[in-house]
Amino acid sequence: MLKGDKTAKVKLPQTVWDRLNYYAKQNRTDPETAIERLLERHLPNLMSGFLIALEKLSREEQQLMEESFYFVLYLISYADKDVSLKETLTIEQRFDTLKSDFGQQMVQTVGIDKAQKIQLLDTVKAMSSEDVLQELEKIHAVFDKMPTDLIEEYKTELLDSCIAVAEASREGVFSGERVSEEELIAIQSVVRILELPVSHQHVKALPILEEFKKNG
Repeated sequence: MLKGDKTAKVKLPQTVWDRLNYYAKQNRTDPETAIERLLERHLPNLMSGFLIALEKLSREEQQLMEESFYFVLYLISYADKDVSLKETLTIEQRFDTLKSDFGQQMVQTVGIDKAQKIQLLDTVKAMSSEDVLQELEKIHAVFDKMPTDLIEEYKTELLDSCIAVAEASREGVFSGERVSEEELIAIQSVVRILELPVSHQHVKALPILEEFKKNG
């Protein structure tokens, strides 16, 4: 459907297909090209709305949003008081996935440089359990101010990344669970406070998340 090396297959209701054909005829093109033009025109607006919402936040709130991705993943990776090289590499791999899924504008929103990462990890290491919970509550409040559809997708990516990082810390270990008890507790806190959407796939990876999965 789309030009280039990626194809999207979408099932459209007949009424939408009829309107699309009409739009294509009006613009003297074919339906596939019409879809491309519509996506190019309207998809950037979704991210623009996100950035507009970001601009309305206070400087402290902007910083919370900016650091949210790495803060949450550092929290998971340091839950057992040790951040392995595998976990660090996995965090960066997940950030690359975020870039692929959301585009450069999102990366600019939640991307931080090396010095900021070091400082943020040191901050996480020095936090008490109460400090962590309070910080998560602040992040939750910021999430509530962002456009619903996009922030929900971002939350899903956060949970995917939390699980990937937790599993990375135990890769190559022949005994015990792949996710430590400390990491499970940390993930539960993140899911509960940030209200991350839990899917069947998340429960399949971590059955303990079943209690957070919404009915249906």
